Amino acid sequence: MSFRVSARMFALPLLAVVPLLAAEVGAKPEGKAEAKPDTKASAKPSASASAKPVDPGGKLNREEFEAALRPYLKDMNDCYKKALKKDAIAEGDVILVIETQGGKILKADTDRSVSTMKLEDAHKCIVSVIKKMKPPVAKNADGKHDPKIKAVVRYPVEFSLGIDVGAGPAKASGAKLDHDKVKNVFFVNKIEFGRCILDARKALKGEKAAGKLVLEVGVTGGAVTTVKPLPESTVEDKEFKDCIQDAVKKFKFPLPKDAKGNDDPKAPSTIVYPMEFLG
Repeated sequence: MSFRVSARMFALPLLAVVPLLAAEVGAKPEGKAEAKPDTKASAKPSASASAKPVDPGGKLNREEFEAALRPYLKDMNDCYKKALKKDAIAEGDVILVIETQGGKILKADTDRSVSTMKLEDAHKCIVSVIKKMKPPVAKNADGKHDPKIKAVVRYPVEFSLGIDVGAGPAKASGAKLDHDKVKNVFFVNKIEFGRCILDARKALKGEKAAGKLVLEVGVTGGAVTTVKPLPESTVEDKEFKDCIQDAVKKFKFPLPKDAKGNDDPKAPSTIVYPMEFLG
């Protein structure tokens, strides 16, 4: 649900849809032109794996294209929200593939093979939204708008649950745990938190489920022994917090090391872990 670009462009409650800044789209009469990526336009989402801008094709002005796309982002986001179910939670990029001519959409689809968000119902719905878009007229080799020129655009849009597991534990005590491995446990399991978000949304508690949640987690032998929220947490909804804690209780952590660097299955550790939820 959240996203980091050089300037945050778009955000929605619960689930955000934010476009990665793509390079200017090149075009030739049949839309076959190669396009050079603008490496300065790369972006990284704040709550998911890093993403790179996809090379667009054609010669559509980037700013004009994004201005045309922006009014349809909310509808795309609605497609994503409707496709989310407890047994089908996902996040990631959807690569839009759009062929235009004369300010009209000739073809619209998504590239399922490289899109990292795999909810098929969302893809189908997003395609129907794209077809309503009114793209800008492509430019010819002289840099002038030409209604006869076709352009093929590949453009990534990020869909995220809005769960930021942060930079790792804020602090730890007891037996030493590898902080990077601990962070990875939260990262690979954060989809489980998505189920809590869906429950909160259905209960119309999106705002109360938003904010910072700082958990103190006790771990022994890789298993969670205790979980409790700390006072600095700003998330208000008790049921949401309980749901998150229940999810964390099922996590499996790496074993701590003893003084000799060997795994110690009996030594207890305590982790203080902050997370952010956009609600």
